[in-house]
Amino acid sequence: MPTDCEHCGSNFDNDLAACPNCGANNPRHIFSARMKAMPTAVNVGLTKSAAKTKNGINTIRDEIDKPLEKYTMTTYVPDPDKKGQFIKVSKQSATTTVVFQNGEKLSFKTTDQMHSEMVALDHCFSVGEYGFQNGSVYAQYKITEKTYFTTEPHCGFCTIILRSIGMPLGTPTAGNGQMAGNGDYPLPEVLRKNIVFYANLVSGTDDGDLLPLKLLLNSFIKGTWYLVSGGDTVSDKGLVYDMNDENQDIPLVTWNEIVQCSQGEVIKALWAYLCKQIYETNKEAAL
Repeated sequence: MPTDCEHCGSNFDNDLAACPNCGANNPRHIFSARMKAMPTAVNVGLTKSAAKTKNGINTIRDEIDKPLEKYTMTTYVPDPDKKGQFIKVSKQSATTTVVFQNGEKLSFKTTDQMHSEMVALDHCFSVGEYGFQNGSVYAQYKITEKTYFTTEPHCGFCTIILRSIGMPLGTPTAGNGQMAGNGDYPLPEVLRKNIVFYANLVSGTDDGDLLPLKLLLNSFIKGTWYLVSGGDTVSDKGLVYDMNDENQDIPLVTWNEIVQCSQGEVIKALWAYLCKQIYETNKEAAL
């Protein structure tokens, strides 16, 4: 696949390590060559990062200003054949309702394993009712529990994610719902590709600190490299303010390259890892 040299503008094949015209390094080639083989090498690095990631997730949970309720996927209803007795049944999936700025009210159900809270968000992003910037959901009006609400208690995953992106919480829990242990909690596309969403989740903050995420991504990329997102360049020590003779040859890897790498496999593996940490912290918090 061809690329344009960032130095002289010449067009050449990505398989080449350097531009044949001026000799400048091909950052895309460097990135591909530096990717660690998955899953073995990646899992070793991620295991070392698990404690810090759990701390970030627990920080988000600890800052919820409501008590965590008990979460269960079953309930009891009157037995139609035995008066005064009850039978245990599975709960129906939750319903999330959004009241739009124009007064329209729409309700959303869990679809293809995506929980109703995320289905509602996905729709609102797609039609422009909501936006996402600097790690938070926003609208042309204040989003409250009267304009975005769910009938059932949120599972532990929804609880963490809604809190981390600044959405109102109905009834928070630390519960792991069905399929929670599979590491594949579906996200709206807007969140799935957003670097600040991941940064805040990993760090447990709402300020978009990229350093903890950069250190976590070292599990996927070999050697010394800098993460580039927007106008920020991040090393393993923090923001890089000056590219000089000492660091000008260090490869720069953009967030978009990470998202697109291996047809999204890196992001998929990163999210599966984070799902596992949410799952584990949910179990610990529910004890």
